[in-house]
Amino acid sequence: MIGFNLSTYKYTNRKISYLLQIVVCVVIILFSSYNYRSHLLLSESLQQSDTDVSRLKNEITLLKKDVYSSAEGKDVISASKKIEGLKKSIEGINAILGKKGFSWSELFYSLEKASPRNVSIMGIKPSYSNKRIKISGQAKSLSQVTALVDNLQDTTYIKKSILLQESARLLDNRHPVIVFDIESEVNF
Repeated sequence: MIGFNLSTYKYTNRKISYLLQIVVCVVIILFSSYNYRSHLLLSESLQQSDTDVSRLKNEITLLKKDVYSSAEGKDVISASKKIEGLKKSIEGINAILGKKGFSWSELFYSLEKASPRNVSIMGIKPSYSNKRIKISGQAKSLSQVTALVDNLQDTTYIKKSILLQESARLLDNRHPVIVFDIESEVNF
């Protein structure tokens, strides 16, 4: 009786394997170059915004000196209008810088550092309108959940954390776990 083993080296289709490896490598290289380019553009934009802010602060300082040294009422009014316009420009630039200053990866890293052993973060739901996030997860004990809430107070982006709910459940009908929801204020 004659038989074949199609899983041997002689019968495998190596062309598909090599082609797939090449495609994956090309996709990784393209994605990495896109991320690097985006990083360069954002850092250049942030640097330009910093120079704009410093220039506007210098202009406000000079205008304030002119207002206080001027004796005429007209000059004071026009200078104060310019100052208000510059303040609005600075507030706009500060809003842009604030948005660029938030980093999700740093938030996730701080969450990881704040999580005690045997605590699993299962979901994060941001709410941009009220600047809060809801963190849901599970832990082996309630003390680990309270330790997480306490540790979150020491992170960079998370300010106030409140334990919304907790309940005990069985995982796989054998292992007891505490399922929890935490709401935290975040600086987006």
